[in-house]
Amino acid sequence: MSHAPQVSVIIPCYNQGRYLDGAIAFLLVQIHQNFEILVIDHGSTEPETMEILQDYQQPMDY
Repeated sequence: MSHAPQVSVIIPCYNQGRYLDGAIAFLLVQIHQNFEILVIDHGSTEPETMEILQDYQQPMDY
């Protein structure tokens, strides 16, 4: 049975994709695991950021 997450972590992003992997990796090693991660892109135009965001378009099951 699936339970709703207790915590929502919201990561705003605008042309700062190079920091997303580190931010998400930091969250995934926390003791508390009942959370969801929402990355909110505010119209990034930087190619590197757009590529990284593309990788995160599918929900990840860890």
